[in-house]
Amino acid sequence: MDRESALKKVIHFCEYQERSKQEVAERLNEWGVDESLIPSLIEQLEANNYIHEGRFAREYAHGKFKIKGWGKIRIRQGLLRKGIPENLIVEGLKSIDEEEYISKVQSLIQKKMEMEEEKEKEEEMPLNDYQKNHKVAKYILSHGFEPDLVWKFLKHEEI
Repeated sequence: MDRESALKKVIHFCEYQERSKQEVAERLNEWGVDESLIPSLIEQLEANNYIHEGRFAREYAHGKFKIKGWGKIRIRQGLLRKGIPENLIVEGLKSIDEEEYISKVQSLIQKKMEMEEEKEKEEEMPLNDYQKNHKVAKYILSHGFEPDLVWKFLKHEEI
């Protein structure tokens, strides 16, 4: 694939949704673009604002939180896998509204607690508070929320 057709194709790829430099480089490799062209193509995409990793980090964090219900730990891991620098990861995570974030943790805990109570009734096997809290915490932590935050809510402490 020559430079001009690769540029056209990758511009279309970047217009569809926000992309990281790493994603673009991987896609260009998949398309068989000459390795020596990739840095200059990425540089041109950045110069023309098709790629902006700060914007990507904010959009990624916002999307994964709102749509997938991920916590900051899981979002950070995802951004690291996308090759985003630490300072931009911090910026992306700051774009998540703190009140919404806390509200999400509370609602997930409440929803999971209710599910566990329903299970108890069906199975007629009561769990003690420790067991119930452990199950709920494990579920919330698997979504990437911070352990100290989760346990504060489970222990009914003030945030």
